[in-house]
Amino acid sequence: HSDELQVLTTPFRLELSPRSQPSAAHQASSGMSTPLALHVEPLLRIQELERYLLRTCTPPQEYIALCHYLVGATIKERPSCHISAPLRLALVLGFEMQPGDTLTGDTKDSDATNGDVCMDGADVDLDIRRHVELDIRTRAPCLTMSTEATGPVVTCQSKGSPAGTVQASRPFSKIIDGHLAYYEAAIRKRGPTGAIGVGLARAGYSNSKMPGWEPTSHAWHGDDGCTFNSCGTGTPLSTPWQEGDVIGCGIDFRRSAIFFTRNGLLQPGSLRGVDTEGLLATLGFQNKGECVSVSFGPKFLYNLSTHDLSPPQIPVHRIRYLDGRNEEKSVNLLGRQYMIVEMPTVSKYQE
Repeated sequence: HSDELQVLTTPFRLELSPRSQPSAAHQASSGMSTPLALHVEPLLRIQELERYLLRTCTPPQEYIALCHYLVGATIKERPSCHISAPLRLALVLGFEMQPGDTLTGDTKDSDATNGDVCMDGADVDLDIRRHVELDIRTRAPCLTMSTEATGPVVTCQSKGSPAGTVQASRPFSKIIDGHLAYYEAAIRKRGPTGAIGVGLARAGYSNSKMPGWEPTSHAWHGDDGCTFNSCGTGTPLSTPWQEGDVIGCGIDFRRSAIFFTRNGLLQPGSLRGVDTEGLLATLGFQNKGECVSVSFGPKFLYNLSTHDLSPPQIPVHRIRYLDGRNEEKSVNLLGRQYMIVEMPTVSKYQE
């Protein structure tokens, strides 16, 4: 029975490819290259995967051209996650590439998986940081700590039950740390599976649960590359970590967002709309042999002075429903099911 349960929890590699392999010219114009590879949990909801792709993948130029041609067209559409909902007849009024935070609350659905968009931008100031370190009093029994010139080193000496954590000596704070609070962990040894978590949690978080699994905690895990946002269901972000990787985790207080970096590069899967008050740097380990060194600055591999959580530009159509309600809405049709009923002009996309 334990083997059967392991099948339900062991991440697997999911490779996403275009329906038809694009030509070299197509790749150059659209930014498409190799297939996208993700490591996901077997019970991951398709809607969660869709949300990830919609906020991290830039549409090819050919699709953006089609979006322009759709202006003036009559379509039937519905949210892709509501296949039982009736298709509604609508007129496409306009199109533009825009960040999702320009949409107002009365023009979007409450379900974030339905193709309507909600994102936000960022700017930054930097303040001087005050001393922060790992608090040995929060260390799980399976962990040992030492100090080197580069900073504290944490090693997992035995298998956790089911995990072992350690937290920082104080919470990150906008007053103390400025608009950005951040730390990095270098993966020295990944152990048998790389089950290491780098994240944030409230004081008193369980020292036997991986950060991100329980309220209130948020983390990125190295074995499956998923982020966890106060629950045991992960959202795919990357391939598993390797020894030598430098993983960063920070708070953007201006955007109420938690962000992650890998080897000095900002990752696309930031957690937005998070209550950032009272969060401490929190590390989690599950297996013997896992080891990281930690840095609370001031020097980091990631350049905080260039930090920017501005969202990608996304394709947004303005549509008016033709069912007598005179309702207008701004939608991302990539996240919806639609069919073209009538095009205003003849074009290469009409078929």
